Amino acid sequence: MTPSDSNRRRIPSIDTLMRQTESYSIPRLIRKRLIQDRIQQWRDSGEVPPEQDLNDIIENDLNRFLQNRLQTVINGTGIVLHTNLGRAPLPQDLADHLSNTALAYSNLEFDLASGKRGKRGLNVEKSLAVLAEAEAATVVNNCAAALVLMLNTCRTDSRDEVIVSRSELVQIGGGFRIPEILETAGVKLKEVGTTNRTTLKDYAKAAGNRTALILKVHQSNFYMDGFVETPPVDALVQLAVKNEIPFGFDLGSGALIDTRTCFGIEPEPTPASIIAQGAHMVCFSGDKLMGGPQAGVIAGSTSWIGKLKLNPFFRALRADKLVLSALEYTVTQHLQSLDDPESRTTPDLPAYHLLSQTINHLQARAEAMVRRAELPKEVLRIEETEAEVGGGTMPKTRLPSVALTFCPSGIKPERIAQYFRENNPPIVGYLRNNALQINLRTILSNQESIVIDCLKKAWEHFEGFKQSKS
Repeated sequence: MTPSDSNRRRIPSIDTLMRQTESYSIPRLIRKRLIQDRIQQWRDSGEVPPEQDLNDIIENDLNRFLQNRLQTVINGTGIVLHTNLGRAPLPQDLADHLSNTALAYSNLEFDLASGKRGKRGLNVEKSLAVLAEAEAATVVNNCAAALVLMLNTCRTDSRDEVIVSRSELVQIGGGFRIPEILETAGVKLKEVGTTNRTTLKDYAKAAGNRTALILKVHQSNFYMDGFVETPPVDALVQLAVKNEIPFGFDLGSGALIDTRTCFGIEPEPTPASIIAQGAHMVCFSGDKLMGGPQAGVIAGSTSWIGKLKLNPFFRALRADKLVLSALEYTVTQHLQSLDDPESRTTPDLPAYHLLSQTINHLQARAEAMVRRAELPKEVLRIEETEAEVGGGTMPKTRLPSVALTFCPSGIKPERIAQYFRENNPPIVGYLRNNALQINLRTILSNQESIVIDCLKKAWEHFEGFKQSKS
């Protein structure tokens, strides 16, 4: 018998492992598949762990599966629009709004006035057009999809080139790059300028009979400084109109408000400001600075929005009833904030509440939480730090913030962070100076008690661990 055969004989049967893991709240067929996958991995490699470790490995696989279910996570990273944690949090009232749409039938594509089939999203499209100060608008499932739709719609057999500055060939989340998105849309990239400087003459020289679109991409997830140049939007629009070429702007971040006035941070271009300069189409995200659900919004002229919606590709990218309902709520919050022209307010959205917090308010919250935790000063302390907007938005902006620093002696920081991630609900912080930090900028007020309870339990856990080792 070879060593490999001997190893395989040590693998418990699937039935045995199924009986041993019946307590897991995982559907039987999924549990069976996870066990089968692990056993097959052992058989293929011929490397079977010691018998005392077999059950632990199977249980770790099942626990990992449970952890990976979509669930509430407490964001202690200080990144307000955290892409990996779902970007903009949505308000509680929105859950009630969604229930009206989700728990019964709706008039998604039904005209109640005529009793006939209607078109989806008409109200939210009109509202988005008003917010962007555009003639028309439409919605797809994310901003990358919006860009693909714009590119694909502009492309014809005789016009298949898109002009883009080399300084704007950015990589977005998930490793996707603008050149790859252009290729997917069936257009050819025509790069102009250099990494740091692109002039109007560069665009003019590249424009020709095969140009389908002049595209500008907002540098939303990085910034350049020093010897840099890019032509203004209105000049590019004039060039496009002169050559009978559409001009599109991938704005990405979706700021519909004055970020300097509302949050005291650097100004971000708005769709309205780009439309006002004559852009034919502008696309932006719903779940970034707009503060709503994941969606891609395209605003622009009536003729071009109409062409987008006639593209057969549009059906594959359209938003479903829940996204449209959530977006409708978000848009309403923006519109209501503009009701009084003499006294505009900030839309009532969680992301904006988090961005608006003053350092004094955060300090007071931290002090109250420390008092309630009642832990030794050397274990839990308050530190001033910084937070970020996040979501591939405003990379230069740093917001003053306050963090709770948790550092029980003799415990590896990585183990502390893991303990907090294993909490129910998980708490995601970050390591700094060999300690776990929980940034209060991104902790919702109704989550403070959960964080305090976890801090207390973690202290007791690690103190007990140290005593058992002594």
